[in-house]
Amino acid sequence: MEKSPARGAAAALEATAEQGDPEAQFDLGCAYDLGEGVPEDKAEAAKWYRLAADQDHAKAQYYLGNAYHRIGDGVEEDHADMVKWFLMAIDTGLEEEGDQAEVYFHLGQAYDQGKGVPEDKAEAAEYYRLAAELGHVEAQSKLGEA
Repeated sequence: MEKSPARGAAAALEATAEQGDPEAQFDLGCAYDLGEGVPEDKAEAAKWYRLAADQDHAKAQYYLGNAYHRIGDGVEEDHADMVKWFLMAIDTGLEEEGDQAEVYFHLGQAYDQGKGVPEDKAEAAEYYRLAAELGHVEAQSKLGEA
């Protein structure tokens, strides 16, 4: 039986990821997340995202925060970890504005609902404002409700 090109690429990526390369770890996490070249496995994706995130890979920190946000997507429910990874992604320098807007919006929700952090409407409004400034429509709507 011949290996598929995608599986071969995933095997090469895994070898590099196992050597500790954070970009390869992130890419392998994405492969498991989407089932590209490997069986889809959200827990395995979260494992690789965490390894990259622990090495200050901002996008991996964002994806790991999203896994906690989507509860049960390869991780146990833990809103405090969601907040932690989202804050780390911003602090590490998450670059894409769309990603930043999502992080700010989810942080606004966390403070708005007291999930993982103490409820704080003023802090929620500040994160919604940051998301809204980046064009996040739901955040703009939340600010309109206030």
